[in-house]
Amino acid sequence: MAIIGNIDYLNKTQTRTLNLKLILLTVSLLSIYNASLGQGDKGYIYRELKQLNTLIAKGNFVKGDIYKDGDTISTQILVFHRRSKANASLFCISKNKSDSIIIHKPFEISDYKTKESHFISHTVKRNHYFIEHIKKGKVDLYQRSSVPSDPRFLYYFKFPNEKNYIIINPNTETKTGYKASEDRLPTDRELASFQFYSSNVEEKFSAFISDYMSDCTMVVNMVKSKIYSISDIPSIVSKYNKCFENTDH
Repeated sequence: MAIIGNIDYLNKTQTRTLNLKLILLTVSLLSIYNASLGQGDKGYIYRELKQLNTLIAKGNFVKGDIYKDGDTISTQILVFHRRSKANASLFCISKNKSDSIIIHKPFEISDYKTKESHFISHTVKRNHYFIEHIKKGKVDLYQRSSVPSDPRFLYYFKFPNEKNYIIINPNTETKTGYKASEDRLPTDRELASFQFYSSNVEEKFSAFISDYMSDCTMVVNMVKSKIYSISDIPSIVSKYNKCFENTDH
């Protein structure tokens, strides 16, 4: 999994020249940082659930499904509004036929879905979140709201045949880093998104799109010509996926 904040994109050829010791040191430091994520969330969730009646009053229940251990549970799911919207990344509240309220954490279910939204469970180290599936196609796009332990708003790209996500933070003021799995070295493709600090965000984002979406010239040209920028990620993914509609790709 790669995290892209202030983007300093390295292409695949440049990537192979990176000093391995630097990579491993960076991964180690980020592991220490990520291990602390989630601590602030626990207190926040506790405070939010203490005022459960208020949360319910400010939202509304809609028809939806909970997915757990391969089973689908049809139920009523609370849709959060206004300030409480960030809660959707941390927990799900459902109401069964007997009007009993059930709290679902990301490590307890695989995903939950309503007519308007679909959230899936995602784990970073021992910290668990729900990320929202907002675009489907050759490339799937997810997003995660700011949470108490991590104030970044994040986009998650899932490319075909890629096990891990490419994660981009569109907020150019946030620091950046690279995160790899503990049990293996990063792949060349993941290293292609190894990030340093940079002020040339749009140039680096354009290079990233040129590499990862090179099979759709229209999108690459729109980003190069600055019709689209890093703030237009959902539109970019939509345009890219349309390149492959009604084709054999």
